[in-house]
Amino acid sequence: SAQENLYTENAPLILRAGALLKDTEAGKMIAQLKLQNVSGKSISYVKVAITQLDSVKNTLSAPVTFEYLDLSVGDKEEFGAKKALPLPNGSARAFTVGVTHVGFADGTVWTSGNTDWQSASEDSAVMKAIAAEETYKKAIALTKSGEKEALIQAKTLLESISDKKDVAVEIASCVQKVDEAEAKAAKKAKKKKKRVKLLVILICTSIALSVLGYFVGYPLICALGGDYYEYIQMYAIEEFTVPSFAKDVYGYAFYGCYSLRSVEIPDTVEGIGDYAFGFCDNLENISIGEEVGYIGYSAFYCCYSLTTLTIPDNVYRIDSYAFEECTSLKELHLGSGLSYLGNMIFLNCNSLESIYYNGTVEQWNAIERAYEGIGNDLNITVYCTDGTVVEYGYGYGYDY
Repeated sequence: SAQENLYTENAPLILRAGALLKDTEAGKMIAQLKLQNVSGKSISYVKVAITQLDSVKNTLSAPVTFEYLDLSVGDKEEFGAKKALPLPNGSARAFTVGVTHVGFADGTVWTSGNTDWQSASEDSAVMKAIAAEETYKKAIALTKSGEKEALIQAKTLLESISDKKDVAVEIASCVQKVDEAEAKAAKKAKKKKKRVKLLVILICTSIALSVLGYFVGYPLICALGGDYYEYIQMYAIEEFTVPSFAKDVYGYAFYGCYSLRSVEIPDTVEGIGDYAFGFCDNLENISIGEEVGYIGYSAFYCCYSLTTLTIPDNVYRIDSYAFEECTSLKELHLGSGLSYLGNMIFLNCNSLESIYYNGTVEQWNAIERAYEGIGNDLNITVYCTDGTVVEYGYGYGYDY
């Protein structure tokens, strides 16, 4: 005799399943119940009442009570399935069951005189809440892979749950970020392909070009075009000065230059592009010229070795995620010309404790903030010229 999803109005738990078994050796009947907490609180004690029935559903005896003791069951957690409840009448072939008492971890107790619980419909509030929780857990499991298709599936699932739509919005931003990274990677590949084509033309038109041309000419051509990766990686360069004729440090200009330890940007440079120094794992020192006006999206992404940095007064804009994953960054100096800070610029900068701002508290508070927070779980003291401000991190951070 199996029973499923038994419930009574306003009860703190639901009887998800029940079965009547026979111990063939002892000749006794055993009941087993699987219960689920739907109270929103932690359950520590449960008392149930079971009424035994014969094969034609006549009552055999008064209800028999059983207790589940020393529990610690959180909201939406299931329990009880492994506990055998011996019934005194061996001729029982069915039973009805109800919960009479539920004790909670906060010391409160719920009681009910109704021992005859009925099956809850799929459209009932309690079954919808259980289904929503199962959908939520499935969605969160999908996000752990970080893959785009899984994130899209998780977003779709969460949009079906009314109280989880804010999480769906956060996941949608992750999907957008993956799309942006893929688009930028494709743009970089296209740009590199054009340079390779230019090299082929030069090889075909120049008799003198040889192996030396490959090791010298190609990296120099890339460097003259503003992409320094080939030149730096070819010779494992550790210290580099941006040429004085450069007007900008383009996006991805130093992306993945693992050998690089020190960079000097001259005053001729006016801006630092998106992902310009992304994944420069060993970059320890960078001198930024006085004429630099903006720092792009994720410009210093995953610069794990960067510990201190000074941003000159001329910089007016720092875009979103500029210093994401700069896990060793402890101290940052910001100029008074700053007027815009992007979203989550210090995401996962867990070592950052102090920002020294070359302006007043009033100027700092007047900076435009188009973001949800400076970074998750951060409390950073900003030292201004006339006082201090504490910036608190909030919002979500995702690994992908």
